[in-house]
Amino acid sequence: KLLVVGFNPGGDPTEDGTASVLSSVEAISESKHSAYAEQNWSTPRRKYRDGEAPYQLAVKELCGYFKQDVMQVASTNALFLQSRDINALKRKEDLTALIRACFKVHREILAVVQPEVILCMGNGGLSAFSIFTEQLGASSHLNFGKSFRDGKAAFIENPVFGIKGGLRHTKIIGVPHPSRFPLTAILKDAVRKLASDTKAA
Repeated sequence: KLLVVGFNPGGDPTEDGTASVLSSVEAISESKHSAYAEQNWSTPRRKYRDGEAPYQLAVKELCGYFKQDVMQVASTNALFLQSRDINALKRKEDLTALIRACFKVHREILAVVQPEVILCMGNGGLSAFSIFTEQLGASSHLNFGKSFRDGKAAFIENPVFGIKGGLRHTKIIGVPHPSRFPLTAILKDAVRKLASDTKAA
């Protein structure tokens, strides 16, 4: 099973009406759609069809390596609070407290999904990948190439307690954020291999 994790909802929270953690969580529980497949992520400079922005296409491609239709894949954000960008979030929020609050919800999500692979969009110092590897206590790490653009992975070898049923033998893959960086050949090959290893197991 696959879980896709972004960093946080983008956009202006005052315009979109999802300014709070609670309202964002409620939106997740009520959603029956895939933002990666159905939403329009056009920008003032670039116009795209629904589900065809570069970020969305990258997620679809990565899910395809696991033989998963993005419409059927569970997805969420590491942080539920909406902001225009990460700097706006840093200026306004106590990030340590926000991560702690959001991860209480993630533990419930993980208990239901029980993913074999957590696919994180973003792998920098403060990213979906860094938050999930730290919170879940990943015990080993692997860089796919010499550059962060080539992606990385971490592995959970032991049960993660505090999640119903525990969680173990889970791979966490960190992809450089697809809104800024295209998928490299090294990253694609590494993800294909991990996907093959997952299916074989």
